Amino acid sequence: MKRVIKLTALITAIMTLACGCMALYENNDIGDIPPINVEQEVYAEKNRIIDPTLYFYNPDTGELATEVHNVSVSLRGNVIESVIEEVLKGSRVTKLVNGASAILSDAEVLDGLVNVYLRCNSTVTDKERYILACQIAVTVIDYLGVEFVCVFYNVKFLSIDGYPVGALKKSDGRTNKNYEDILM
Repeated sequence: MKRVIKLTALITAIMTLACGCMALYENNDIGDIPPINVEQEVYAEKNRIIDPTLYFYNPDTGELATEVHNVSVSLRGNVIESVIEEVLKGSRVTKLVNGASAILSDAEVLDGLVNVYLRCNSTVTDKERYILACQIAVTVIDYLGVEFVCVFYNVKFLSIDGYPVGALKKSDGRTNKNYEDILM
């Protein structure tokens, strides 16, 4: 029995050694390789549609009025910048207007605060700037749920008669009355 075990172990060792030393056959013929189907998938820029409530100034009442717009935002785009730019484009209702004409430079969202940087020409009055700032602030506060919005015009803080207004909160929409209250 010992002999059988020794013989089996010897045969197994010889076979293992012999198999390990055999040359491997490599097929270098490219015709024998199966074709690989490469499907090129092109990722098109896809957009999503959001429906923010935007606020615009009604000169007849001196208050802000709402409009819901469908805004297309690219998947890589900044949503809040798209919403602010939609406010700057203006209302689709003819009687509603923007307080002033401006261009968005930047918007940064911080913890509970959004800073909005606008560019506009120097002929815009303080009241027009205030009305546009209120439009943007109420829109952004409604959409993002932040507490405050700071608006900067030409890298300067929103001011009335040279005095800074400060961060804007959600207002009651009565921009004319609020502006007059600030002047007092």
